[in-house]
Amino acid sequence: MSTVAASSSNQAEQQFVNTYLDFLSLSKDASPDQFNSTQDYDKIESLGPSLPPYKYKFPKVVSATSERTLTLKFKSIKPPFKFTSELHDIPESFTIHRVKEALIKAQDVLNQAGAKPDNLKLMLKSKVVQDSSTLGDVSPEDEVSFNCMVSAPIATTKPEEPTNVTSAGTVASSGATSSTTTTPSSTHSTTTTTTKELDGISPEAWQQIYSVLLQDLNDQQKAQDILSKFKQLA
Repeated sequence: MSTVAASSSNQAEQQFVNTYLDFLSLSKDASPDQFNSTQDYDKIESLGPSLPPYKYKFPKVVSATSERTLTLKFKSIKPPFKFTSELHDIPESFTIHRVKEALIKAQDVLNQAGAKPDNLKLMLKSKVVQDSSTLGDVSPEDEVSFNCMVSAPIATTKPEEPTNVTSAGTVASSGATSSTTTTPSSTHSTTTTTTKELDGISPEAWQQIYSVLLQDLNDQQKAQDILSKFKQLA
């Protein structure tokens, strides 16, 4: 059995050699001067036989300008920022941060409250989507629904006017001058009381109180008025 296999292999090798020699005999040796150098490319008269045209269709080149656009739906269920909204024809190259900016511009309740992209969290299937992600990375579908969570923006308050103490013991603010004269001991007492009032409650604590009032009353002006009364009693 092995002898037959060896004989068949030898015949195949011999046939390959004979065929290779036949190919070599079809081409005659030519002298080097009959070949064109790189300087003689302009003398070439033919590039050989032309290939027949292909019958199948080639894939079409998609233009870079024809970018996929998406329809985005948003839903926020927590007062006072309760809303539903939609954005249409948003390019898939938009980052989530840019989507948040567009949503704030489209929603009056967010725009009037002074919301920033940092105040918004967009969730897709109970997962928070990062600001650096693009819509193309988030979903392959042309319509995406987000759950939106909004944190109350930090209210900006005017800084208190500094109190200046003159050499004569007169207490004066930057906006008005007071004629009240105090002794050095009473001046020290006033300064100490002011320091305690500033150090008693931190701005973060006031902001938390304001957020609770805003969520409960659903009215920014009422929440601000009550917060001002709390500050007067503190």
